[in-house]
Amino acid sequence: MREYWLVDPLKNRIRVYRRGAEGSFPLVLDLSRETGGVLTTPVLPGLSVEVAEVLAESA
Repeated sequence: MREYWLVDPLKNRIRVYRRGAEGSFPLVLDLSRETGGVLTTPVLPGLSVEVAEVLAESA
């Protein structure tokens, strides 16, 4: 595994961790619904996910 995302719908936050040089997984991105943004990853070129879509409020 080279990267993983933790999606916390209760805190409206997405954290991305990517394998570092020593094999550890440092935090590389910390986004929330309030800050918005687009998630991309070098692991899957071309993938683009709006944070607001992932953390959309359910009806």
